[in-house]
Amino acid sequence: MEESIVIREYRLDDRPFVLNSWLKSYKDSLFATEVRDNIYYKWHSEIIHRILERGTTKTLIAASKEDSDVIVGYLVTEKIRGYDIAHYVYVKRAFNGLGVCKLLFQLYRPKYTSHMTRAGRSIAEKAGLIYVPYFLFI
Repeated sequence: MEESIVIREYRLDDRPFVLNSWLKSYKDSLFATEVRDNIYYKWHSEIIHRILERGTTKTLIAASKEDSDVIVGYLVTEKIRGYDIAHYVYVKRAFNGLGVCKLLFQLYRPKYTSHMTRAGRSIAEKAGLIYVPYFLFI
């Protein structure tokens, strides 16, 4: 499967997909479950926008080799005060278990994560990531 995936740089036209998938998949997290939808979507979208707009953020896009506009996953990373952080990793459900996440983490090896989902817990354990939600507020 990895041979049919290409990793490319984030483009501005990727923003709607990244924002939408991040918001929807993170809504099921322990953090966001109890937050009312209107509050969550308003405020967490602002947090994501701020992360994506900072000059220190790097987003790796996993896309189809046949059509690089077809996104199958992504990894949003940043170096803050010397700490390598994975803000969020996302892989479309149809591609789970096919090595997309592993491929993304081979290209960027963070030590910390600022977001944690139920599904992401096993990813964090495999990658040896330490959950530090306070990186969201720096």
